[in-house]
Amino acid sequence: MDFLKAASGLGDLAVVSAVALVAIIVLLRAGERRGALALVVALLGAACAIGTLKVAAIGCSHGYFGPRLNSPSGHAAMSASVLGTLGVVLARQLEGWARLLPPLAAVALIGLIAATRVILDVHTVEEVLVGLATGAASAGVAILVLLRAPSRPVRVGILLLAIVFTAALTDGLRSPAEELVRYLAGMLRTNVAYCAAAVDAHPREPHGFRDYDVVV
Repeated sequence: MDFLKAASGLGDLAVVSAVALVAIIVLLRAGERRGALALVVALLGAACAIGTLKVAAIGCSHGYFGPRLNSPSGHAAMSASVLGTLGVVLARQLEGWARLLPPLAAVALIGLIAATRVILDVHTVEEVLVGLATGAASAGVAILVLLRAPSRPVRVGILLLAIVFTAALTDGLRSPAEELVRYLAGMLRTNVAYCAAAVDAHPREPHGFRDYDVVV
């Protein structure tokens, strides 16, 4: 169980943001500005997209989104976007069959994080799938940005070491974005008649609005 919680925590916004920031700094110091830009797009794009979906799903209740889609998984979205983009950034620095290793490792880690959200009963399968789809879309945009220019050489060993060290150091941190999501969802329910009607017509079941539903 401790392993599952630790693996799940790697997808938290605080951890993913720290990993992305450190990777961006390493890439900028190496002159790989396109890779750094792609990570910025991946991080901000996924955060904005999944945040909007979470606020809408929580604020408008499951009357319109379904009882198993109370809060799309932010962990799945952020890991898919940032780790997926990092995998491609690293792959561009390698030659031959070795180029397959970073994307495959990224997919494996993303899958592990996504699976733990379901196993730990934090999210439903549907919530995780929506999160993965959101993150994949954001990563797709970031990778398009990345591929528009040739890569500059980066010391892969240093980049990997920085990523692993940062992830290990920050694993267990929890982003305060949860409180912001709750606040905005409450504003939505209060001020938008469409969402208020959903809450009145389809009140949540006792287990339908868990504290951890809104963990990004």
